[in-house]
Amino acid sequence: MMHRYNDIMLFRSCFVVVGVIVAMPLIVFAQNDADREWVVPRTPEGAPDLQGLWTSQTYTPLQRPEIFEGREFLTDEEMASLTSILTAEDVDPLRGARAFSQALNEDAEVRESATVQADPTHYDNSMWLRTENPKTLSSRRTSLVVDPPNGRIPPLIPDAQRRAEVRRAARGTDSYQERPHQERCLMWTHEGPPMLPPPYNDLYQIFQTPGVVVIFPEMANNPPRIVA
Repeated sequence: MMHRYNDIMLFRSCFVVVGVIVAMPLIVFAQNDADREWVVPRTPEGAPDLQGLWTSQTYTPLQRPEIFEGREFLTDEEMASLTSILTAEDVDPLRGARAFSQALNEDAEVRESATVQADPTHYDNSMWLRTENPKTLSSRRTSLVVDPPNGRIPPLIPDAQRRAEVRRAARGTDSYQERPHQERCLMWTHEGPPMLPPPYNDLYQIFQTPGVVVIFPEMANNPPRIVA
């Protein structure tokens, strides 16, 4: 799930400025605005207007962790607690699914190891990778996969499993040309298809012309994706 980044930033900026000057009218306006039905923005040609900067950053894992087996959604209390923990200033944004599944663990050491950077020799992820709108959860869902209902990617068919075994057995390399694409910065696994949230550098800029949508990922080594 992607969220329009510039709209969020604009709203926060306006809220601070206007809120200081006219707090009460702003509250009334916000209440009235919430009651209005949202209207899809459209281009002059009538197509949905997707243009702008979007972010796909989320701690919601692709597949449902075992700890949430059989549960499609978090409770409101779990959502609030996870949001509070995962947006704290010392949390490492790269912890991803592990942070999601262990942040509510009763053992304080387990919680810390799941959310705080362990390698002291690496630059401080909690500082360098933190965005003004901190990385958080996409929704109350326990996985981005919604079908199958168990929130897990189905296993490979037998033929695909055999091919995967062959690739794993041939791990040795005699040339840089045989190294994995991601290691050689030729293609990142999140680039897709399907396009998935990367661990960081998760902005997308979308341009539109009549009949064409261009998606320009922040973290990519390939030309922008053009959808016509």
